[in-house]
Amino acid sequence: MRDRSYDGHAVIRFYPSTSDHTHILLDATNNEPDLDPWSPLHTTTNPVDIHFPKHSSVLQILRSETPSWHPILSIPFTILVPNIRTLIGARKPLHHRADVDFFDDYHDPDTITTYMRGLIGAKEVVIGKTYQGRNISAFAFGKGSEKLGAQTVLSKRLLEGLGGKVVIVLGGLHAREWISPVLRWFFVLVQAVVTYLATNIQTGSGFSNLAFVFVPVVNVDGYVYTRSTDRLWRKTIEPVGSSCFGTDINRNFDVDWDSNDNNVGPSLEPCSEVFRGNKTFSTSEARAVRDLLLAIPEPSRTMVVDFHSYSQLVLYSPAFTCDDLSASSSNTTIALGARAFLRGVSIVNASREYRSGEVCKTLYGAKGSSLDYSYYVANYDYAYAIELPDQGREGFLLQPGQIKPVSNETLAGFLALLRFVQSTPSDHAGAAAARARLSIVSSGGSRKSFSLESGKLSAS
Repeated sequence: MRDRSYDGHAVIRFYPSTSDHTHILLDATNNEPDLDPWSPLHTTTNPVDIHFPKHSSVLQILRSETPSWHPILSIPFTILVPNIRTLIGARKPLHHRADVDFFDDYHDPDTITTYMRGLIGAKEVVIGKTYQGRNISAFAFGKGSEKLGAQTVLSKRLLEGLGGKVVIVLGGLHAREWISPVLRWFFVLVQAVVTYLATNIQTGSGFSNLAFVFVPVVNVDGYVYTRSTDRLWRKTIEPVGSSCFGTDINRNFDVDWDSNDNNVGPSLEPCSEVFRGNKTFSTSEARAVRDLLLAIPEPSRTMVVDFHSYSQLVLYSPAFTCDDLSASSSNTTIALGARAFLRGVSIVNASREYRSGEVCKTLYGAKGSSLDYSYYVANYDYAYAIELPDQGREGFLLQPGQIKPVSNETLAGFLALLRFVQSTPSDHAGAAAARARLSIVSSGGSRKSFSLESGKLSAS
């Protein structure tokens, strides 16, 4: 049984440099299924972080001053987090204090949703229900004509009267990545757009022809579970027909999903942290995101940004293959957009080092991802998965004091990316070559459209 207290658990960072090192790490995780890799194992160029439970025999060897011989000792390593429980216990909830700012702490999904509802011009749209019956809420903001004093109130309609471009921002696909749903910049950006439209509505310049759709918490059930039961839970929590439960939403989209190449993508093992599910779109969360992506008319499909943690990476397609599909100018343009984000972050924090690149070549192979689905199937001009700070010192347990600085950096990067998207004609030709390589493009389902009067998605 999984030890949910994490007392005595450790995170070890390895520095593999040869294929033998990679095989040793793979063998270790295969021999001890409770080992939880927090970063890709298939690498000889990047550090590998692995979470070891207290009872792990390998951990005892690594901690010993006079260890018995083990192949893993041939790999340079450092103990990154000596006791995970210490990091979990370091967070002291502050919500009971009247003087605490909303962004001084992490919050439950209901509190986040309530906060979003209170923002000027917010239009809540329920895009789906979780296994446990919770709403998956999206919040739409777009150019409109309603006024409130000197402020321009963002339109309650997502599409009507819009100049034409829609940007979708996703957060919280993986439950343990708390920094994603509570990013302060979500809310700062909305207020910035409100102010911008109030002062620039006549010019039609800048971001005034954009609509934004934010889904702060996609994996609502999983996020609640991390707060009540298991802080490091990643997946959904619905049954999957075995003693284990839950599916990795980000392996459940219909993009080369049925490939059996476990070196590039999801696991077929239900107990794995990257279990792909029993079929495509088996999770209500993946279906909700799919329906939202397809609800936007194709001419308006501009950009999807999916926020995760950790690693400080700006990633773009392909994730489903490591083959070279970037000969066209499309991926070159997407790469330039990623670098614009990096430059924006560096203006606020020059010491924050992000990297950018294709998912499979930079991080790992991931079949069935929301990123590839957004770009290759839903046909958005730009699609990014952004891995937020840090680089492993706190990892998934980033402390509340980091929320504001990380949010400010992310806002600067995101605004730089938006300016790039606004000023750069898209070239989506590169997607055609990749589609030809996909074994399954999309199961599609019925096309959906917004019904903003009811606040729900409806088939059309």
